[in-house]
Amino acid sequence: MFAALYIFAACSKKNSPDVLPPDTDPPTEVDTPKCLLSEINYQYQPNMPYFRDPVTLTYDSLNRITQRQGINTYILYSYENGKVIHRMYLNSITDANLTERYIYTLDNNGRIVFHTRNEYSSDHTSEEDYIRQDSIDYQYDAEGHLIGQKWYELGLFLTKETKSTYQNGNMIRRENIYYEYASDPLVRKGADTLTYTYDNSAWFPEAYYLYEVGDDVRDIRTGKPNMNNVVSIHCKMFKDTTIYYDFYKSIDYKYTVKDEKLEKVTMTATTTNGYNINTTFGFEYKCD
Repeated sequence: MFAALYIFAACSKKNSPDVLPPDTDPPTEVDTPKCLLSEINYQYQPNMPYFRDPVTLTYDSLNRITQRQGINTYILYSYENGKVIHRMYLNSITDANLTERYIYTLDNNGRIVFHTRNEYSSDHTSEEDYIRQDSIDYQYDAEGHLIGQKWYELGLFLTKETKSTYQNGNMIRRENIYYEYASDPLVRKGADTLTYTYDNSAWFPEAYYLYEVGDDVRDIRTGKPNMNNVVSIHCKMFKDTTIYYDFYKSIDYKYTVKDEKLEKVTMTATTTNGYNINTTFGFEYKCD
C-alpha cells in the first residue's frame, strides 16, 4: 500500500488451491494478461474551469512509469535510491526545453516525505541554473494515508497547506488553506473545502487521475489509497480578491467497467460561474 508508485495491474495470475478434493487433478495454471494503464483520454467541454491534455504512459521493465506524454509536454521519471526525479519538457525532450524538475525524497516505506521543484528559464545553462526553487512537505497518519502537505515558495515561505480527513478508509474532506506570501506572523487568506461521497465498489487506481480526487502528484503515489470510489464531490472554493477564477462547485462521477478494467468515467459538474459540464474520461491499457 505504501509503494511510491501504484502500478495499474488490472489482471493477476490465479493460483491453484493448496488443498484439493480426493481424486482431483490439479487445475492447469493459466496466465491471464497483466495490464498497465497506457492512456488517459480527457475530453474537453466548453466552459470547463480547467482541462487536462490526453496523456500516454510508458513503463520500464519493473513496471515503473518512465514517461508521461501530453500534447506538447513530456515528463520523464528516473529512479535512484530513496529518490524519484521528474523532469518536464516543453515541445521536445532537449536540455533547452527543460521547464521544471522535481526531486521527490522517499521514506523507508516508499512514501514521499519531501520534494523540491525547480523552475527554469528558456536560456538556462544547466539543471542547477534554475530561476526559483519551491518545496512541499508531506505528512501521513498511522495507517499511511496522506493527511497533510505544506507548500513553501522559494523553500522558505509557507503559502499553502493541505489537510485531509479520512473515515472508513476514504478521504472524506480536504481543506486547502492559503496564506499571505511571506507574512510574519502568518496571515490566513482563505481556504477551499472539498467533501467527498463514495460508493461501495473497490477502489480503481485509475480514479487517481480524476479531477479533485488525487493530490498534485498523479503519477507517483503518496500513501495508502482510498478503499472505495468517489461518486460526488462538493467544492466550496476560496476566491482570491485580486484574481478571479471559475471553479468546480460540484462533481459527480459514474464508472463503466469492461473486462474487469475501468473503461471510462462520466463526469457531470457545475461551476461557480453557473456552467454545466458533461464529459467522459477514457482509459486504455497495454497487456502482455
